[in-house]
Amino acid sequence: FVPCPVEAEDIAGIYFTGGTTGRPKGVMLSHRSWYYTYCAEMLEFGIAEGETFVFVTPMTHASGCLILPVLLKQGCCVVLDHFDPDLLLNAIQTHRATATLLVPTMIYVLLDHARRGDYDLSSLKNILYGASAIAPERLKQALGVFGPILTQFFGQTEAPMVLTALSRAAHVDPAFDEADVLMSAGRAAYQAKLRIVDDDGADVAPGEAGEVIAQSMNMMSGYLDNPEATAATIRNGWLHTGDIARISDQGLITIVDRKKDMIVSGGFNVYPREVEDALFEHPAVKQAAVVGAPHEKWGEEVRAVVVLHPGEDVSERALIDFVKARKGSLNAPKAIEFWDAIPLTNLGKIDKKAIRARFWGGQQRMV
Repeated sequence: FVPCPVEAEDIAGIYFTGGTTGRPKGVMLSHRSWYYTYCAEMLEFGIAEGETFVFVTPMTHASGCLILPVLLKQGCCVVLDHFDPDLLLNAIQTHRATATLLVPTMIYVLLDHARRGDYDLSSLKNILYGASAIAPERLKQALGVFGPILTQFFGQTEAPMVLTALSRAAHVDPAFDEADVLMSAGRAAYQAKLRIVDDDGADVAPGEAGEVIAQSMNMMSGYLDNPEATAATIRNGWLHTGDIARISDQGLITIVDRKKDMIVSGGFNVYPREVEDALFEHPAVKQAAVVGAPHEKWGEEVRAVVVLHPGEDVSERALIDFVKARKGSLNAPKAIEFWDAIPLTNLGKIDKKAIRARFWGGQQRMV
């Protein structure tokens, strides 16, 4: 063997962003970044000794970040080549799996799966979930179905996997307000310092919305061949995540939306996730996505796409009034379309670029 000196800041790999809000960028991650990512995962995610972990999400993203921590804990990795509810449930039963990693849309599929009760899932002790926000009503349903075995994480390619975490115990901790927990992404992970700031970089008060910025030991070194984007994202040593959030007096961070997904209608900010959460409260709604659509007077209007549960029927007007009663007329969709399915990216996230394209066809810009 030839010795190969490696420094902490040497680049270990280049990983491309998911591209859900724009063109994918090449994120340069150093050995330092990966070291602290793995340490944070083992400390924050509750990975047990000898875990049998079923992987069903793409290895190029979150799943690939968890293989080594599971192996370091002398665990076993069961890798499935695609997501199918029966395939996953059968793997959990067959291998007596103790943990898995899912995105929220996969959790919704399992909750709605007619044959879920046919499988023995008693070995399952930890369901990690993240990559996008989960609807509070669906999370409450998941806790009822699977028990208090859910662990949430929030991160991004630029600071892999874990800027915040919400442990299994925290999901049901009576010290927290239930409504806050169901909407929360948890507290700052051990290696991260987080702030919520306004457009001028000043910290906002608890409960107010602002951008999440982070100083974290697992931050990226920069974007490949893109110094302009690097300078715009890392400013004065702080990683600007592009995520809008609120922080509670107890330190719970609630991700409101991606900054680029925010709808500006007549000068007022509307956060699609809050509208989606209200739609999910309706018992007929199986899936929902909210985007901004062009409006001659207001610039953008709130537009929703909804998938109903089989056998359910509800009118567009009834759903609009349902949201208006909870979120006010400004946040209520001005129109709702009923689709058979909502497009997803290859990571299982709602493909809002594809949805926007349906409404912004022929426009010079999508804002």
